[in-house]
Amino acid sequence: MSATAYVFAGSNCQVFTYTLNRLFISQTSLNGTGLSASVPNGFLHTFGKGPSPTLWSVCKNSIPQGGNLETGSGNGNIFVLVPKVAGSCSRTLVNNATLATNPFPTALGTWQCDDPVMLFDPRNAADSVKLVEDGCPACSGGFGGDQQSDPNTVAHIDTYTSSPGCRAHDPSIADYVNFYGIRIR
Repeated sequence: MSATAYVFAGSNCQVFTYTLNRLFISQTSLNGTGLSASVPNGFLHTFGKGPSPTLWSVCKNSIPQGGNLETGSGNGNIFVLVPKVAGSCSRTLVNNATLATNPFPTALGTWQCDDPVMLFDPRNAADSVKLVEDGCPACSGGFGGDQQSDPNTVAHIDTYTSSPGCRAHDPSIADYVNFYGIRIR
């Protein structure tokens, strides 16, 4: 089950076409970043105004025919080639040590790059401290919710993992349970 992915590389808007697993394309588009053995020299990062603003301003008129921008449901197939897993803060994401937030981290926002967050498990026991290094585009509507019907799930944090078994919205994967975060500044 394969599909076409379009990948921008460099600042000249050069687009490369790859045939990749359809589920991989969907998951990478939804999560924002993915690594494929079929794409040499780097990681795929979702292309668009939010996830890749510098290249977006230059290449937005170069979207190939058949290319779809991500809308938050894993339906995008346009990516940017990046040399490493780099989040919105342009820092390397580290398995089980960094977080993605919604709203996205900004210089003066609710979440800022490098904000340390103490996580507590459902029994209120301290679990760990992780750093905010990315935004979570799939988190903008909550998990099945929206601002009107489910306002408590719209803004939240996600722990970054490099585990290949982690797939969003997959009912066969056990939930990591709900942790509570306290920003430490």
